[in-house]
Amino acid sequence: MGRKGTAWPLYSLVVNENLSTSLRPLSALPLGERSVVEAITDSAVLSRRLLEIGCIEGATVEVVAVMWPGHDPLAVRIGGSTFALRRQEADLVMVR
Repeated sequence: MGRKGTAWPLYSLVVNENLSTSLRPLSALPLGERSVVEAITDSAVLSRRLLEIGCIEGATVEVVAVMWPGHDPLAVRIGGSTFALRRQEADLVMVR
């Protein structure tokens, strides 16, 4: 039971049971969905930039906005900060 005798919502439990365990690129993450960074698959230059903004293995990420048209760039929240990533950069960040 939650506060004042109300039941805790079961929404998060249902969502977690239906999550796929396969990796996908950050660019494929639906708007508003949170995920966890598993790997970055590119050159040291991009990896360093992503590391500097906190995009490391185990970090929680969320796509908070996409630009129109073409959905490029994406606004991505990593930790407490929001950054713009080009779609080609987001394609290289693999999330679970």
